[in-house]
Amino acid sequence: MNNVLSIPAASTFHLIKKYHIHAFPHPRTYDYSYLVTFRKKGGIMEELYKVERTVILNMEDELIYDKIQHFDNSIQNRIKHYIIERKRDFVFEKPDFIFWILKKEESLLHKPQTTKPYNNHVYFNYKELQSGKKHVNIATKEKYNNKVDYLSEFKLNLEEINKDEITVTEKEQIIKSRIGQSTFKKALLSIEKKCKLCGVSDERFLIASHIKPWSQSNNQEWLDVNNGLLLCPNHDSLFDKGYISFDDNGRILISDILNESTKVFLNVNETMNISMNESQQQYMKWHGENQFKP
Repeated sequence: MNNVLSIPAASTFHLIKKYHIHAFPHPRTYDYSYLVTFRKKGGIMEELYKVERTVILNMEDELIYDKIQHFDNSIQNRIKHYIIERKRDFVFEKPDFIFWILKKEESLLHKPQTTKPYNNHVYFNYKELQSGKKHVNIATKEKYNNKVDYLSEFKLNLEEINKDEITVTEKEQIIKSRIGQSTFKKALLSIEKKCKLCGVSDERFLIASHIKPWSQSNNQEWLDVNNGLLLCPNHDSLFDKGYISFDDNGRILISDILNESTKVFLNVNETMNISMNESQQQYMKWHGENQFKP
């Protein structure tokens, strides 16, 4: 069933309509895989949108606008003006915000509204919103679910990337960079606070990587934090390219392709080991059999 996500946005409703941008504290969970609408005062809804792109920005970052340079100029300007006006008229309550770049799909000319006030997000059946009724009944209220949020985000990234004629390797690299600022990394950081191998703890230099690559994984494996490692850039590159892996006991496996000087400079040696749970061991077994270069 195609349920439309409906979000209360009384304070920023005018900015959403003006710039087709919605921003909210990260992490927060919505299933935005179909259509989205926003409620102004009185629970009134006027338009249906599709979430086309997403980006997570730190509002305290002095180089914040560098993070949106991969968007075209029109989108960059919309985000910039949204930020300027929201800072002037409202607030950004927390440092990290996720921005949705919206595309208007259709207008709700009869301006339906909820039967009673709801402070949180709810879902409406699309046909209910299009029924012409002034007051519409919700389809469901759902609790937050990080998996739903991450899956929606991942699907959007894949849809966007698949539009481009690029190689699987290039797609893998783009996905990896997007994962670096996603809820997947947040989930890993809630478990591990440093590089699994060497102990680097500065989050700016920690990379969230799938043990079994996204191109080889199903939906469940994409979302499974057991299929993830936090690694520093050096060790992430070695692991990602198959020059290191780990056995069932967590002992490091180092490819014979690496010479001794490379091992020294990249900080790998045969004494290293990591801890893994049973689920991680299964993913690592796949990595050892399919990615590792003995």
